[in-house]
Amino acid sequence: MGVVSEQLHPVLVEDFRTLRAGLDLASLGQTTWLITGATGLIPAYWAKFLMWLNEVDSLGLTLHLWVRSTEKAVRTFPWLRGDSKDVHLLTPDWASPESWDVPRADFIIHAASPATSAACKADPAGVELCNVNATGVLLEQSMPGTLRRFLFFSSSEVYGNTCGNAWPAEDDLGQVDSNSSRSLYPLAKRKGEDLCRKAFSERGLPVNMARIFHTYGPGMDLLGDGRVFADFVGNAVRGEDIVLKSDGTGRRAFCYISDTLGALLLLLTKGVPGEVYNVGNPEAVLSVAELADLVIGLVPEAGLKRQMHPEAVTQSLSAEVFPQIQKLRNLGWQPRVNPQDGFSRTIEFHQQ
Repeated sequence: MGVVSEQLHPVLVEDFRTLRAGLDLASLGQTTWLITGATGLIPAYWAKFLMWLNEVDSLGLTLHLWVRSTEKAVRTFPWLRGDSKDVHLLTPDWASPESWDVPRADFIIHAASPATSAACKADPAGVELCNVNATGVLLEQSMPGTLRRFLFFSSSEVYGNTCGNAWPAEDDLGQVDSNSSRSLYPLAKRKGEDLCRKAFSERGLPVNMARIFHTYGPGMDLLGDGRVFADFVGNAVRGEDIVLKSDGTGRRAFCYISDTLGALLLLLTKGVPGEVYNVGNPEAVLSVAELADLVIGLVPEAGLKRQMHPEAVTQSLSAEVFPQIQKLRNLGWQPRVNPQDGFSRTIEFHQQ
């Protein structure tokens, strides 16, 4: 057993073994990866999977992990203490992406961006820089002859609040409310998608855009995320009653992180270049109240209760948009982890 395997939580090891079983390992051997925003929930999970895979199967992978903070990177990947021959940590100047020297890579995973409401509010310029300026530079410095796939992390929020269809297909966009304090994020994601389409149509760059719906799992920020799935898991881990800030009727589609990563990995090899894909679990739509009850039921020993905040709004203010994933199904993907198992695994990981 290697140093990565020794330090990974058993929940992650089990997730990774399942993911590995569905991969064509030979096609990944001796490849180079650039992952931006590598300490975020999904990219960090992805990077850990690749490091584990490299250790278990000796694939000769080289990883360039771009982060904002080396201190956070070391907390996220505790077996790293700087560069190694396989993993290179870099903190690029996000304020000046035009100064970057992008390494040659077989796969570029562009996931960097403030995402939570608090992070977007604290760094609105960073939202535009990451999703527009940085995307443009990464695309410009990518070469069609050497790059196997460029994957841009977009968001379900690009569908806006007025698409008129709770189950939109990838070409069914609505209006984003520009007066909303949250509007900068989906508008920047739309601009990033447009840059990817242009790079495909004008230069033949093999790009895909993934519109990612609510993803949860090991590694969530239980204190600073602010979304219900992270807040409720945090309550369960700390032994706190769950207090709803709405009437709990608002519904969300929740996808466990190993299913999300399985879909994203599939896009790298089977995704149609230039296409955008919804990534989410339409079989796991729960109301906020149902999610609270599910999480409470997973820690019966804690004796938690669901309560209503005295100033709770009468209904959820967020749009109900759920993933239509026929394009992913056509590639052979389907979600495997149900909410009961997924949230149980998430709580187990965070109780360490």
